[in-house]
Amino acid sequence: MMIHLTIDPALLVAALASGFALLAVALAAHQWRVARRLQQRCLLLETELLALRRNLDDAGSATALAESKLKRVEQDSSLLSDRMTALESRAESPSFDQAIDSARRGAEPDKLAQRFGLSRGEADLVTRLHGRTKTR
Repeated sequence: MMIHLTIDPALLVAALASGFALLAVALAAHQWRVARRLQQRCLLLETELLALRRNLDDAGSATALAESKLKRVEQDSSLLSDRMTALESRAESPSFDQAIDSARRGAEPDKLAQRFGLSRGEADLVTRLHGRTKTR
């Protein structure tokens, strides 16, 4: 014996429609949760990107300041190097004591500057302080 079940087609369609509706609601809820998590992740990444931009700006400012300071140090170093070279060349030339002795013997400032490597101002000063006094 075989039993035939008859299902009302309208009832079958309604059951299938209800099942699809429940499935659609479940999928929509899942998609909404996924979209919400993605939105939160996006906001977090935007916040981190802003922080990185600020850090990059700060690093750029610090780099510019360091470059400026380095340039000043290099200029100061160059000036010191030039001064050291001048002092070393003076150390190799006859001393101020010898220039003073020459001024006492009557040497003129031009001769002192030329012979002892003095500046014109230095030679004038040595002559005024230690040179012979001129009598008229």
